[in-house]
Amino acid sequence: FVPYTITEPAPTGAAADLSSGGCQFPDVPQSYWASCDIDKLAINDIVVGYPDGMFKPNKDITRAEFATILVKGFNMDPCGCSDSLFTDVPSNNWANGAISKAVDEDLLAGYPGGQFKPQNPVTRAEALTSIAKGITCDIDDCKADEILSQYCDGASVPNWAKVPIAKSLQAGALKDMPNPNTIAPNKDASR
Repeated sequence: FVPYTITEPAPTGAAADLSSGGCQFPDVPQSYWASCDIDKLAINDIVVGYPDGMFKPNKDITRAEFATILVKGFNMDPCGCSDSLFTDVPSNNWANGAISKAVDEDLLAGYPGGQFKPQNPVTRAEALTSIAKGITCDIDDCKADEILSQYCDGASVPNWAKVPIAKSLQAGALKDMPNPNTIAPNKDASR
């Protein structure tokens, strides 16, 4: 999620012209199941590509990247922090402001010992739980179990994540997935 400068005549990434219906990133063709969502997020500067101009949609998303997406996606300003909340996130880390804001807003949490583990991948359960914090609807345990029972692996959702994952699913979080009947909560989330 480090911004990059396009020097070629045909821009890609957030600088690409979508008026012709093209895709933002060369590695995300229009036929890719999430291409429209990725393009919308890129146009709104919620996600960006890598310095090589690629998006890498199947790459695991790190906690630092996810903190940045959450802060931008919930339209928050990153903390202009000169200090770091975590021993493993230096104050000059590219994601320090977003990490601090995501933690301050209770979207993400650190680990014992004052660590954030910014390069660790985010599980799908963690991602869906964080996303649910921006969804305003009430779901109780009974309703959550009803929603989760519609998925072949709904019973594998950790107890701490049942209600927030059900909220995310009800809001359509996984509706366009290639395997719409699977949550895969313990699998690492991809970009």
